[in-house]
Amino acid sequence: RTGAFVTGGIARKGAEVVNGSGEAVGYVTSGTFSPTLKKAICMLRLKRGLEDGPLYAMVRGRKLELELTPIPFYKRNVR
Repeated sequence: RTGAFVTGGIARKGAEVVNGSGEAVGYVTSGTFSPTLKKAICMLRLKRGLEDGPLYAMVRGRKLELELTPIPFYKRNVR
């Protein structure tokens, strides 16, 4: 699984993930708004080796840009 920040909306479970050419390369396994990060986040299942280049989640006919990031999204400082 890969984590991603979402620009312009919230990608929900089942949304198709496409590359810059519009080719399907995966799907969203879960997505929500993070009140801690104040951003929309999601987890993705991608075809191996296709993590480079621009990726988009297809939501209601719109392409939402994804910024890949390692999971976990947030590391809490425990004292």
